[in-house]
Amino acid sequence: MVEIEVRALGPDDVDAMVDLDEQSGYEVYEAYADYIEEEDEDGDGGEENCYLWGVFADDELVGFCVTGGADDPDLPDAVTEHPLNEETSTFLSHVYVDPDHRGNGYGARLVHDALLGYWESEGGQQPAFLDLSGYLFDDADADPFKLAYLLIDFFGKNGFEPIPDDDHDITYTCMVLDPKNFKNPDAE
Repeated sequence: MVEIEVRALGPDDVDAMVDLDEQSGYEVYEAYADYIEEEDEDGDGGEENCYLWGVFADDELVGFCVTGGADDPDLPDAVTEHPLNEETSTFLSHVYVDPDHRGNGYGARLVHDALLGYWESEGGQQPAFLDLSGYLFDDADADPFKLAYLLIDFFGKNGFEPIPDDDHDITYTCMVLDPKNFKNPDAE
């Protein structure tokens, strides 16, 4: 049986994260490097990383995601103007699992545990948002409608629901998670 662990990434994870980030094409590592590379005066790590999370299968990094605040004005209006969005809301992004490890539940476990970890660092569960457009339109060969339904199903395992958006051809490029609907994907 494979041992699965989700945790905030640290200095020992840098090489694996750089490789996986390069494979993903997301280029998120550089933006979060300070949180996982630098050591403080005590030598026990830099700022606490509650932004960049990894999922490990038998101690091998097989996926990652980014958590943070949903207060960025550059986020889509469907997020910034949503009635559940408040100053402390969460934004989930750059969810990636190595294609060789997909279909094993690692992504759903990553989303679940990363949100729990982020919320713990922020003092409690808050509404969470995500924007599917980055996933839908990155691959010119992919059918965005088919991919949208797959992503809605995937994120729905944790309780995310599509946000209707009349400004796009696909009426749901963003999703919201009301904490009261948060699901453990292993409970299904």
